Amino acid sequence: MKRIKIPIMVCLLLLLFASQVMANNISLNQDNLLAVNLLESFAKEKKTERIIGGCASTALGVGMGVLLSSIDIKAVTEISIEENPLTYIILFPITLMYYGGYITSGILTGSGVLMLAIPSKVERDYKNIKKIDDSIEREEQAYSKLVSYAERAKKERFVKGVSSAALALCCIIIDAGADDGKSYYKYVGLGMAASAGKCFYVKSKEEKLLERYYEGRAYSDNQASRFKLHIGYAPNGNISAVYSYSF
Repeated sequence: MKRIKIPIMVCLLLLLFASQVMANNISLNQDNLLAVNLLESFAKEKKTERIIGGCASTALGVGMGVLLSSIDIKAVTEISIEENPLTYIILFPITLMYYGGYITSGILTGSGVLMLAIPSKVERDYKNIKKIDDSIEREEQAYSKLVSYAERAKKERFVKGVSSAALALCCIIIDAGADDGKSYYKYVGLGMAASAGKCFYVKSKEEKLLERYYEGRAYSDNQASRFKLHIGYAPNGNISAVYSYSF
């Protein structure tokens, strides 16, 4: 009888070990779906976008400034005016665009430098949350931020959708009132209508991130509740073990 009990106990221990391994794997998956980790990945994504945008804006601004500085606009205008004074009327808007290009170059360069120097709101929020020592409070704060981002993005999306729909309606009305039949407002209206449809039906990154959190947590909790191993004593004093898997 003892020889029979020993293999049974070994099998029970193996089942217990397997259940523990499964539980640990599920726990690791749950850790990956924590709000803190999702917020961290979102902050890294925002940082990458900020660096790429900042570098592109700075390079474009500097390149435009170098290109404009290589053009001697005064020499061009003086030669043209000496040949025909009436060309001043034509050269004036060109000169205006030339100096306006310097202003645009400065704006692009300055905005690019600011983008590189100033972290985004998501990055700042994650940096502050990461300093919290209590893991439960840290998770709650990260979750509240995800909800806040999703709600704000949803409101902005619907505002843009309503604005685009209103502009599309205005373009259609203007096009219907045109008599010459050469109005292009209907094409603009179709473009604005497509933009409105996109705003109404395509969710933002923030909303999708919050949905991913909800779906992931529900899936992990469901998987964790499937594996159960109960070990105890039977009424006759023997050891009983029940291993169950729900599906």
